[in-house]
Amino acid sequence: NDAAGQRENDSDHKIKLVELVPGTNQETYTLFFEVMPSITESRTVSYEAVTPAQAPGSFQKFKSTESTQWTVNATFISRTTHEATQNLEYLNRLRGWTMPYYGDVTGNQYPERLGAPPPVLVFSGYRNHMIGPVPVVISSLNWEFPKDVDYIPAQAPSGSELIPFPTVIQIGIQL
Repeated sequence: NDAAGQRENDSDHKIKLVELVPGTNQETYTLFFEVMPSITESRTVSYEAVTPAQAPGSFQKFKSTESTQWTVNATFISRTTHEATQNLEYLNRLRGWTMPYYGDVTGNQYPERLGAPPPVLVFSGYRNHMIGPVPVVISSLNWEFPKDVDYIPAQAPSGSELIPFPTVIQIGIQL
């Protein structure tokens, strides 16, 4: 039991995105970044210059602080078909998290969510208090299928065929 608890604690520093069942704290899907990504955190603070009449200068009056923005530059590495399949699943999950709930398949799987916007995710990493856990949405997602790496077979989501997936792929995520 202690060994299992230790393994769980060994991964709580990893960067992860989690989708929760709406209205609960139950996880429906967790995306772990197996290779530590580079993360940039930025904030914008707005002030208004106020110049009193006949004063030699102005002072700054606080207006607002914008939401924190994170840029996650991740690398997915695939050395085996299993890893390529997992990374393909992660990429497809990221794609899905940028789309609203619509269509026949979604209507059959999630009838209560049909028409809803993309999910709010929970972002965390480096253990608690460094990053999150904090609710986020994906505002931008980009990747390139590189031409200068090998491709390895990955199991298609349907499970019926193998499709090529890059052994190394860079993915940029704005949260």
